[in-house]
Amino acid sequence: MSKSINFPMPVKKHMEQLKYKDRISINLVTSKSRAAPLKKLSLPRLELMGALLAARLAKEVKKIKNVQPKPFLWTDSQITLYWIKGPSHRWKPFVGNRVREIQVLADPNSWFHCSGKDNPADLLTRGISVDALSTNSKWWNGSSFLRETDFLTKGINEPIPERLYLIEMKKNSNPKKDISLTLTVTQNNFFENIIHISNNYIKLIRVVSFLYRFIHNCVEPELQR
Repeated sequence: MSKSINFPMPVKKHMEQLKYKDRISINLVTSKSRAAPLKKLSLPRLELMGALLAARLAKEVKKIKNVQPKPFLWTDSQITLYWIKGPSHRWKPFVGNRVREIQVLADPNSWFHCSGKDNPADLLTRGISVDALSTNSKWWNGSSFLRETDFLTKGINEPIPERLYLIEMKKNSNPKKDISLTLTVTQNNFFENIIHISNNYIKLIRVVSFLYRFIHNCVEPELQR
């Protein structure tokens, strides 16, 4: 699970789920944190960096423990989840580059949303004493929803305000919009219209000649007229 805030930034945790008969056991395998950069970043960008750290950690754990099934990852940032599940080329370089790496490290479909109260990583970012942490079951054994059979469907359909995630969109990359085109075809026979002007043959010849001369003068440069 991933979490970040403006100041001490991400705490990443990898929880291992073991199923024995009908009993599911969740245990802490490893955790990792990193100081926030000196340059001030927006909260969504910090959350994205936290997700990247989680994806890197998940890859290392999978390599060390030789885990075959794909890992499941959670973030309590809906904006980060939207970025990860969308095409990376739509976003500005800072977001796009990190989303691209996350998508290489972990299948975007393996990412899910959880609330802040269900995120064990939130304990450290909000502040907790060592004594309290040492006996905190959420930190060592994960959130209770992980023990439910439908844990993958928790909180992933909540709407995200467009103004929050579109702020990182490239200027030349707009959301897809449905456009309806109406085409009207009108027949316009030039010569038939001229014939209706007059039944005088000589006059018609003069009109056509004048029109051709006018068109020629409009198309050709002045020196070639």
